[in-house]
Amino acid sequence: MVETLKHEFEIMRPVLDERGHRLWAGAEADAIGRGGVSRVAQATGMSRATVRQGIKVTHDRMIGLSIRRTGFHGEWNYTLLPRR
Repeated sequence: MVETLKHEFEIMRPVLDERGHRLWAGAEADAIGRGGVSRVAQATGMSRATVRQGIKVTHDRMIGLSIRRTGFHGEWNYTLLPRR
């Protein structure tokens, strides 16, 4: 898994800025679940604190979104509404 993350990060590295690296790392770690922060930190060379900050930013941004779930598979099928 670490080798796969390392490969993905090397592909994404040139097209993302520092903030993008942090958000990508946080999203990957969050998707992995338990042990994700350590694995992503090991694969990318980022500190565990940086990866955790990426997770926090990702969650904070999701809370601020206006999301309307659809009736059909609302757990993954949704519409983002414009900000007011």
